[in-house]
Amino acid sequence: MVIIENVLKKIERSEDFLQDIGIRQVRVRCHGSIARIEVMVKDFEKVIANQNRISEILQSYGFTHITLDLKG
Repeated sequence: MVIIENVLKKIERSEDFLQDIGIRQVRVRCHGSIARIEVMVKDFEKVIANQNRISEILQSYGFTHITLDLKG
């Protein structure tokens, strides 16, 4: 199904990008137009330090809103 393939591709690209900036354990969950980033608590600072770039890149993949799961 094309819709599922598109969503999976957005998730994969997002996770690959986050790994490229040095976050090894990461999951991106898709909730419609929202990307929910799950990383270990120790990586929160890295996400915050790169928040503008992360938002820019994930939005270019088609997400409207990007969030960080505070439970890690």
